[in-house]
Amino acid sequence: MKKASWAGIALCIVSPVLWGTNFPAANRMLGDIDAFWLTLFRFVIGGAIFVLILFFTEGRGAFHLDGQGWRLSLLGTLGFSLFGILTLLAVQFSNPVKVALIMAMQPTLAAILNSALTKRLPPVYTIVTIITAFIGVSLVVTEGDYVGLVTGKIGLGEALALLGALFWVLYSRAGTTFAGFSSMRYSTLTMVLSLPVSLAITLIATSAGAAHVPTWDGIGRNWLLLVHIGAVISVIGVVAWNAGTKAIGPVNSMLFMNLVPVVAIVVELFLGYQPSAVALAGAAVVILSLVTNGVLVRRAARLAEANRVKELPARGN
Repeated sequence: MKKASWAGIALCIVSPVLWGTNFPAANRMLGDIDAFWLTLFRFVIGGAIFVLILFFTEGRGAFHLDGQGWRLSLLGTLGFSLFGILTLLAVQFSNPVKVALIMAMQPTLAAILNSALTKRLPPVYTIVTIITAFIGVSLVVTEGDYVGLVTGKIGLGEALALLGALFWVLYSRAGTTFAGFSSMRYSTLTMVLSLPVSLAITLIATSAGAAHVPTWDGIGRNWLLLVHIGAVISVIGVVAWNAGTKAIGPVNSMLFMNLVPVVAIVVELFLGYQPSAVALAGAAVVILSLVTNGVLVRRAARLAEANRVKELPARGN
């Protein structure tokens, strides 16, 4: 294997490992800094660093909006403001492991969205793994108590996480439509343009009593975790993922996203989380479904590429 491939694999491992610590870290801060203010702080820190990186890598011209300001702002609102707030509220109402598992369902949500928009069903194996993955998530969420979904006893946090994951899928899908925008430029501009919306939502929530201005003591107790989610997870994770995906391709890199819930589970177990046997079985079903689909997608892509290469000489004749 080429050195570039090994480097790409290493980078694609680093990112999910970092992202897997996101929800456990946030869970430890929510007692001092609520979901609204934590989202704002996270992307202020991340946005400032992204601005510096974009300036030194692509220059001042990369900050031109090219007439796409409102669209970039809307997508930033979906991908950062609403995604961040919803997922942290989900952690508050549920737990980091359940939220991480739902975040790992993003490729599945993307497949469903793509089918809806193109009006074409995905391959049979994708349909099967979508069904089994949702069954697994339902086992983790309910721990076998499906009556709780009907009565409203459980499910709010998971519903918020699912909505947040859908917003991220929409944001990611739209990123491919900006011709001439690098992934760094798209990430930076959307993150920065999301900040006024995040601030407005946070101030409205604070005035309504749904959020509370954090104290300096609370910030001081959590400053290392703030740096971790704002700089390490939001910046290093994204930069490493983009570089790794470029090296080994998006089909291969998506396989490593399955590490996110695994890392979250390991971290929470280390911190004292005791899942039920049903929840563990459900998590195993989800991860196995996602890995299976990823492997089959990768195999299909390789076969399609091999067939394309075989057809080239024929076309030349």
